Amino acid sequence: MSVILTSSDDKSFTVDLRVVKHSGTILGLLENVDAESLSEHPIPLMNVTGEILEKIIEWLAHHQNDVVVERDEWRKKVSGTIPQWDRDFMEQFDNDGLFHMLMGANYLDIRNLLDICTELISVQLKGKNTEQLRAHFGIINDFTPEEEAEMKKENNWNEI
Repeated sequence: MSVILTSSDDKSFTVDLRVVKHSGTILGLLENVDAESLSEHPIPLMNVTGEILEKIIEWLAHHQNDVVVERDEWRKKVSGTIPQWDRDFMEQFDNDGLFHMLMGANYLDIRNLLDICTELISVQLKGKNTEQLRAHFGIINDFTPEEEAEMKKENNWNEI
């Protein structure tokens, strides 16, 4: 049995129900649909593009046989040691792509993918100072030197 998922840019994907079992959002939407109409009525996913949805489906397909585990158990598994397949899969994304995967995983309530994305982002940001973080995120410093000095004084933890 399969379901049709439609992205924000009207790209449709026919996906086996076993593939989407890790998505709380999709499972929640399926509760209100009878089995016969699954193939007739696409499920609109308005907060994710076709490009990202395709990658999320690829990730879900790889993990379709994984046992659904509690989030805390999964976090212990990935904390500091992301499984090699997931690490290799995520290497295809630049910062912008990783951000969109994170947003898509959050929107679709795919907690395991969300944890992998946040773990990778935390590794990228660890040890960076304010200027390096601005460069990483493309943020322009619009503070005067006086304003910046005042903020550093008020928030001296940011250089730890």
